[in-house]
Amino acid sequence: MGEIWRFNYEDEKFPDVVDALWEDLKPFYEEFHAYVRFKLHQKFKDDPAAKDFKADGLIRASVLGNMWAQSW
Repeated sequence: MGEIWRFNYEDEKFPDVVDALWEDLKPFYEEFHAYVRFKLHQKFKDDPAAKDFKADGLIRASVLGNMWAQSW
């Protein structure tokens, strides 16, 4: 019975749908990431403990509070 219930949600094109969704969201994600990175750089640029934090690099997980960034 569970298989019958799930049948309506099956999609053979699911990987293509996910790829298309990512292509739609990617520009927003990159812009959002750049904004957050810029603001964090502004906040931590004078902190000696954050000397390796770059305005144009990756966002360190330790800056966001935890590994999953749940505390933003």
